[in-house]
Amino acid sequence: MSLIEDAVTVACSGELCLPRAEEIRDTLLAALDQAQPVVIDLSQATEIDLSTVQLILAARLSAERRGLSLWLTSPADGPLAATLLAAGLTGSPLSTDSQFRTEGK
Repeated sequence: MSLIEDAVTVACSGELCLPRAEEIRDTLLAALDQAQPVVIDLSQATEIDLSTVQLILAARLSAERRGLSLWLTSPADGPLAATLLAAGLTGSPLSTDSQFRTEGK
């Protein structure tokens, strides 16, 4: 169930790393192609590398160009926070932009 009415929810789980980059990209593009807001749920991710961070940021830009919204279901924590910290990206939109995420209810 989506946290935002009429949104497409992309639930990502497991290791979100370079070997799965093409799959993740295709999933995000398919969600954007539905011309609805997109919500990305990373709560079941066990590992996230920079390729996934790059794909999420690219998806956000693509959504903006299409006039769509794209959010994370929660603030950057767990594997995403660890990757952002290791890469020195703790001030990135993924970790600080409240408009880049929606609060779970």
